Amino acid sequence: MAKKLQAIGELTGGVAHDFNNLLTVIGGAAEMLKKVDLPEEKRARYIDNIATTVERASTLTSHLLAFSRRRAIRPEVIDLNIHLDAWAEILSRSLGSGIALSVKASAKNARVEVDPTELETAVLNAAVNARDAMPGGGELLIETRDAIHEGHVAVAIDITDTGIGMSEETLARVFEPFFTTKPMGEGTGLGLSQIHGFAAQASGIAQISSRVGMGTTLTILLPKVDKTPAAIQQKGRLASIPPGIRVLLVEDNIQVLHFAEQLLDDLGCKTVCASDATEALALLQEQAFDLVFTDIVMPGLSGIDLARQLHIRAPGLPVLLATGHSDQLVGEERAHLRVLSKPYGAETLSAAIGDLSLKPQCSRNRMVE
Repeated sequence: MAKKLQAIGELTGGVAHDFNNLLTVIGGAAEMLKKVDLPEEKRARYIDNIATTVERASTLTSHLLAFSRRRAIRPEVIDLNIHLDAWAEILSRSLGSGIALSVKASAKNARVEVDPTELETAVLNAAVNARDAMPGGGELLIETRDAIHEGHVAVAIDITDTGIGMSEETLARVFEPFFTTKPMGEGTGLGLSQIHGFAAQASGIAQISSRVGMGTTLTILLPKVDKTPAAIQQKGRLASIPPGIRVLLVEDNIQVLHFAEQLLDDLGCKTVCASDATEALALLQEQAFDLVFTDIVMPGLSGIDLARQLHIRAPGLPVLLATGHSDQLVGEERAHLRVLSKPYGAETLSAAIGDLSLKPQCSRNRMVE
C-alpha cells in the first residue's frame, strides 16, 4: 500500500508540475496580449506560444489517458507488416539523418486488432527514446516476428537500437509514469508509460531488455486475430474503374506487394508485379500497360526515378505513386502523376485510379527506346 501511495503521489506531483509549467506559459502570454500597445509581431508570437502549449497539454493528457486505460480507443484490424512499412518513411524523417532505420517483416501472419493511432504513437515514442540513446547516431531496427503470449499466438514488435543502454536500476523503473533519465525540460517520462498503456489496452504486454553500452530492445507483444484487415474491407462505394485495365505493380516489400495485388485483382484489374524499378523497366519493354502503380522508396531506382523515366520514354502512361510522405515530390512535375497516401485500402485505391480517367488503351502505352 505504501508503494502504491508513493506512486500515486509521484504521478499527481508530476502532472501538477507539468501542467503548472504549461499554465505559466499560457497565463503569461494571455497577460501580455491584454496590452493595447503590444506590437503585432509580439502579439503573433504570444498567440503561437499559446497554441503550441495547448497542443503539448493535449499530448500530455492523451499519454495519461493511455496509461490509465481510460481513453476511448478505436480498434481496427490491421496487418502490422503492411502498416509499419507504410509508416517507416515518415518515421525515418522524424528521427533525422543520423539514425539508420530499417524495418523487417519476419512475422508470417501479422494481423492484430489495435487502435492505429495509439500504435503509431507507441512506436514513435520508442523510436524517439532510441534516437536519444544514440546521440552520435546509430542503427534502429523495427522487426515483426511470430511469438507466443500467455499460451496464445501473438505478434511481437521488436524495436532495437545500438545506443548506450540502461542499467538494471533504470530498467526496473522505465514504465513508471514521469520517470525519466533526461535533463529537466527534455522529457515528460510518459513515453514508455504510453507504450505500456497501449499494449495493455490491446490485451498485450510491453517488455524491455538492455545492457549498458550494448543497446536496448523494446518488445510489444500483441495477440494475433483471424479477421480481415479494415483496409481490405470495402467501405462505402468504390470508384468506377474500367474493367480489365492492365496495371504494372512495383513494390519491393513482399507483404505489401501481395496486399496491393489482391486489392487490384478484386477491383477487376489485370496485374503484373515487379519487385523493383529495374524489373519494371524490363517488363515495360516487353508488355503494354494502362497504369504503373509504384512505391516511392525502393532500393536502387526510386519510384520518382521510375516516373521520370516513364514521363520521357512513355509519356502517355499514367503513374500512380504510393507513399507515406516524401520530400522528393516537392517541385516535381505532377501532371502525369497521382499520389496515393499509405496506408491505403480498396476505397482510396479505386478513387485514385478513377481520378486518372483510365481507358483500356495499353496498345499505345508500351515503353519506347
